[in-house]
Amino acid sequence: MRIGIVVCTLLALALPAAAQAGIPVSQRVTCPIGGQSFEYATTASYSTWGARPDGRPFGSWHFPLALPECPDNGLVMYSAFTEEELVRLRPLVASPEYQALRRSGDTSYYRASWLMERMGAPATHYLWALVQASWQAEDVPALRRRYLEELVRRGSALGEPRDLETVAVRSRIINALRELGRFEEAAAMIAATPIETLAPDSETVRETEDWRGHYRRLGILVARRDASIEPIDMIPRREAQRRCADPAALDSAARALCREWDPAWAPEPAPGS
Repeated sequence: MRIGIVVCTLLALALPAAAQAGIPVSQRVTCPIGGQSFEYATTASYSTWGARPDGRPFGSWHFPLALPECPDNGLVMYSAFTEEELVRLRPLVASPEYQALRRSGDTSYYRASWLMERMGAPATHYLWALVQASWQAEDVPALRRRYLEELVRRGSALGEPRDLETVAVRSRIINALRELGRFEEAAAMIAATPIETLAPDSETVRETEDWRGHYRRLGILVARRDASIEPIDMIPRREAQRRCADPAALDSAARALCREWDPAWAPEPAPGS
C-alpha cells in the first residue's frame, strides 16, 4: 500500500519550517470506487512551528489535513490505491459496519484508520490515523475521549519499541494515557521504552535525540499529573508566551515557567485588589 497523506507526518516533531501561509485550493478528484467526480478543499502550502504532545502541529493551516471522501459511498481516500487494493476495499466500504460509522458521525480519519487496519496496513500507520482522528474530535470531548481510549486499547498491536516509527506512535499512546488521567500506566510505559538505548543509524541521529528529549518532557508532565491537551512546557515557545498573557487561565507550574522566561513577568492584579 502506498503511503498517503495520513502517514506523511508520522515521525515529524513539527519543528519550525520555512514560513508559508496556508493557501486554500479546491481540487477535483474521482472516486476510485463508483467513479463519481467531486471537489474537496485543501491547501497548496503551509508552515508549522512545533506541535502538542499528541502530535497536532501548530501552523498556518488546519490539522489534520483534509482527506477526500467520496460523497456517495463515503470512501476516505487516504492513499493512491492499486487495483488489487480496490478489489479488497469495495466490500469493506459497502459493509454495514463501515456505513454505520458514517451515520454515527465518526470522523474521516477514524474511518481511514478502520479501513487501513482491515487492509493490512502496519499498526504504526492505522494508529497514527486514529491519533489524527482525535484531533478532529477535539470539539466533541466524549468522542475524543473514546478515540483516546481506543488508541490505548488498539495500541497493544504496536508491539515492543524497535525503531523511531514505533517510538513515535508509542509516545502518542503514552500521551493518550496522560490525557485520560491514567498517570501510573503512562509512567510505566515510559519506563518500559528503551529510548535512551535506541541506536540511531547515520540518517536518524538528530531525530533520535529529538525523541529522547520528547520522552523526557512527557515524563515531567506525567510526574506532575498534568492531563491538559496543551501543557505550556510542551508547546512552541511562541504559543506558550501567548498563554502567559492570560495569567488567570494558568496553573502554578505554568506561572513558574512564564516567570522563568521573563523575570519581570507578573500576573495582573485581580479587579478590586
